[in-house]
Amino acid sequence: FASAGTAFALEPTDEFYVNDYVGVLSSRDADYLIQRGRNLHAQNGVQVVVVIVDNYIGETMDAFANKVFNDFGIGAEDYDTGILLIVAVDDGEVRIELGDGVTGQISDSKAGKILDDYFLPDAQEGDLASAVYRTYVQLIQEGSRLDTPGGSDGDGSSGSLIASVIGIICLVVAIAAIVL
Repeated sequence: FASAGTAFALEPTDEFYVNDYVGVLSSRDADYLIQRGRNLHAQNGVQVVVVIVDNYIGETMDAFANKVFNDFGIGAEDYDTGILLIVAVDDGEVRIELGDGVTGQISDSKAGKILDDYFLPDAQEGDLASAVYRTYVQLIQEGSRLDTPGGSDGDGSSGSLIASVIGIICLVVAIAAIVL
């Protein structure tokens, strides 16, 4: 992508849940992650979004992640139940940004452990696509365990928590095992 200096602002892609501006993910993997993101949001209102850029524009990765999180409107406005996985490829940086509605249930140290366990091993081996994929799937799994005010039926209205969390977790684990 082309930057416009400090006035640069990212816009979410039409797919919202997967914003790969660099082409790291295959279309098959991106489609799978998009579907998982949509399902989780319908289940309990949590939005897990990945943004992959060449580099970030801003003072720090933390500031850039926070700006993207807010500009994209990740997580329901009333509940702030969003999780952002942001990767700056050329800068060699990755961060998980958490909305206030999930920070009581996913700590910064747990987010760091997710990166250590799921992102870093593959990234250090040069397989960035797998690193992003595995981390996103783990964040979906974490998101499915969250106690949230409710899901969305697509129009922003609240719904009840779907009792199929175990089924979704099993599906994610099974597909991840096949891919890995």
